Amino acid sequence: MFETTTGTGQDKLAEFIVNDVFKWFKDERNAQLEPTWRRSYDAFRGRYDSDSLKRWRATEGRGWRSRVFVRLTKQKVLTGFNHVMSVALQRGRIPWSLEPSPLPAGPMGMPLSAADARARCDLMKKQISADFVFSKADQVFLGSGLECALYGHSWLEGPVVRSHKRMAVRFGVPGAESMAFSPDIQRQYGRHTMSIETKLKPMVENPGVWSVFWDLETADHQKGQGVCVREMMSKGRFLDLREQPGYNPAAIDAVAAQFDTERWDESTEEDDSQGPVRDRFNQRKRVIAVFRYRGRVPRKYLERREAPGLADLSRQDGREVEVYCVCAQGNKPVVIRPPVINPLPYRLIYRAKWEDLPNEAGGVGIPENMQDSQMVINGLTRAMLDNKALSANILMGWNPRALAPGQNKVLYPGKAFEVSDAVDDVRKGIDFFSPPDNTRNTPALLEMFRQFADEETGLSRMMEGAVGPKNRTAFEMAQMVEAGNKIVGGTIRNLDEGQIEPLVRAFYHWHMLTNPREDIKGDYTPEARGFQSYVDQSKRAQDVFALFNLALSSELTARFTKVLPFLRELARIRDLDPDEFFPSDTELQQRSEGLAALLPQMANQPGNQPGNVGDQQGALPELEAAARQQGVAA
Repeated sequence: MFETTTGTGQDKLAEFIVNDVFKWFKDERNAQLEPTWRRSYDAFRGRYDSDSLKRWRATEGRGWRSRVFVRLTKQKVLTGFNHVMSVALQRGRIPWSLEPSPLPAGPMGMPLSAADARARCDLMKKQISADFVFSKADQVFLGSGLECALYGHSWLEGPVVRSHKRMAVRFGVPGAESMAFSPDIQRQYGRHTMSIETKLKPMVENPGVWSVFWDLETADHQKGQGVCVREMMSKGRFLDLREQPGYNPAAIDAVAAQFDTERWDESTEEDDSQGPVRDRFNQRKRVIAVFRYRGRVPRKYLERREAPGLADLSRQDGREVEVYCVCAQGNKPVVIRPPVINPLPYRLIYRAKWEDLPNEAGGVGIPENMQDSQMVINGLTRAMLDNKALSANILMGWNPRALAPGQNKVLYPGKAFEVSDAVDDVRKGIDFFSPPDNTRNTPALLEMFRQFADEETGLSRMMEGAVGPKNRTAFEMAQMVEAGNKIVGGTIRNLDEGQIEPLVRAFYHWHMLTNPREDIKGDYTPEARGFQSYVDQSKRAQDVFALFNLALSSELTARFTKVLPFLRELARIRDLDPDEFFPSDTELQQRSEGLAALLPQMANQPGNQPGNVGDQQGALPELEAAARQQGVAA
């Protein structure tokens, strides 16, 4: 049973969340982070129109001057994004694992066997994997990664329980699907039918960076006052919330009814905190603001309330309680999903940073790292094009006293000028000239600042597939690639610790609390494998290859080296199937048996008699090579 939204306590809770906490979060974000976000977005899109980038051209003239924007920022962002995601998403899947605890406990506190604990853990892992596939978590994570590269951080939220409609297919006798019939009757009269089925599913969502507001007082959003996700919804989307679990349909209808009047256009204030994309949509003004709040609220706003999610309020200590609540902005703020006490010690929203700044709430993205280089490259390119436009054209000097009255300066093929009677040469009245080309040093400056951009972002042009600068040695280029790989490795670790591991832990805890199946439950530890994959693909590949070269560098060590295991390991590190390129164990066994069958035949040949020592020694290298191919020493 839902509590009515007309009570004084309910309104005070909504007003506290919307008018107090959200406004506090929005003002801080607007002052500290949003100017940098807008510059990053405009640099990525290559735009001068916004207020944040007008200063780039403030002293460079107007009118005819070039407006070209070299989209180096976009190239670097996409390079970093693709490089990180190619490692983080192993074969298109989020890299994670679930391991049983060292001492798993079973019923009545008795320890479980290792095999039983592993079997239970595998079932839980299978369940979480199915949840990720259903909610398309890999695609959500991919979109979050692009935001992270662009704005310096990104958000994931989950598990978010949503009602999901799908077309269910059933087979049975029409009109009597619930009755049991013999196989003959089912084959004769049975038909496949389709119907809409609604189920509750845990989902993974990516609230955009412009939609999330949080307490900037602490670098960890889990420790601050709270996190608020604001969504601007059309009336249709807003009314769809009635079908979602936990929402109050009466409160939703009451808010929607307020927007059926002529006052609709007056209900939305002008707000620039919604991001460059949402600004254009919200010009319609026909939107309803919905606030999903996860954080602390004063205990006094929750007391004497009969909401189902507040049954354990008496067990909560302190003056503030951690809750999840959803409000909407009508004529006044209204709670449309009653507050629920958070049963977990963390909030179900997670943030990862591209580059972390110590003790600061914001992260550093690729555009912020290279904003000065982008600005200089734009200015140099425009200056070069403007100078080329001048030097490639003919300018004219004009003496009106030397020409007949009524002449104009317009030039076209076949144009004839009439001079005055006192002038014997037209060149005394008209002189053509070209300004000098002063752009000889500009390409070198452009190349210098491109190198600065490579070093500032850690993303060299070789990582983009381009050839490195000719004036750099192979060692210098290798050092740049290695430095870039270290930066990429740090970003992958941030994704592991900030999003992947907390998300897997939340789904694991959600199933422990809500899933009726006991055979999947146990004490498990979630692990993010993105950084480990990076280590496997970079450092381990270098170590294995270096050891392989060392083993084959000497004839003595080469005789005792198992070549195939090295090659197989290198193939596995690069996500390749070793059996596709090298013989399998079964094929090696067959070759070994075939080689053993050939030995008696070779011994009985006339040239291989026991007394012929030289011929026997001549056959040994062939046998040794075959043995080494099988991975055993001769």
